[in-house]
Amino acid sequence: MRLPLRVESATVAPPVGRGLGAAPEGRLREHAAHERGDRERAVQEAAAPGALPTPEVAPSPGGLRVLVVEDNVDAAETLARLLRLWGHQVSLVQDGPAAIELARVERPQVVLLDIGLPGLDGYEVARRLRHELGLHEALVVAMTGYSQPGDRRRSREAGIQYHFVKPVEPVVLQKLLAAPQVGAAR
Repeated sequence: MRLPLRVESATVAPPVGRGLGAAPEGRLREHAAHERGDRERAVQEAAAPGALPTPEVAPSPGGLRVLVVEDNVDAAETLARLLRLWGHQVSLVQDGPAAIELARVERPQVVLLDIGLPGLDGYEVARRLRHELGLHEALVVAMTGYSQPGDRRRSREAGIQYHFVKPVEPVVLQKLLAAPQVGAAR
C-alpha cells in the first residue's frame, strides 16, 4: 500500500516501503545504500517543483552538526545512526527543555524536531531556538505525526522551514541536508 508523503503543501506518493520513524533496523542498510533506479526516481518524485532545494554539492567531509529531538527512543536512535552513516555529527535529546540546553552549547546547523514532545512542544522549541538562542541560520525541520493544515501553519509561525509527516523517506531527508545553503554557515 502506498501512503501519501506530505512535503510542505505538496502531496506525492513515496516509493513502497517504510520511512524513518517506522523503519525497522534491518531496513537501515537498504536506505543507506542509495540504490539506483527506483531510489533515484523516488527523489525526483518526492520533491514537488520548488518544494525542496536542489543540492549541487554534498556536505563537507566533516558533515553538519545535527540535533535530533525525538521522544521515541527507537526512532531517534535509528535516525541518528543513518545521519552518522551520511557523515554528520549528531546529538540526540528526548524532550524540549533538553533540546534548548544542548542547542545553547552545540549551536546545531540542523534541528530535526518532533512536535509532540514532553516539557516543551516542538513549536515552542523552534521559537526559542530562533528568538532566545539566535539560531536564525539553522535549518529547523519538523518530523512529526501532526499532519493537519493548522499544524503546518503553526510550524511556519514558529520558524520551522519544513514540516514532514512521519514516516519520512530517507532519500528526501538526504536531499534536503545535501543542499548547499544548509551548511553555508559552518
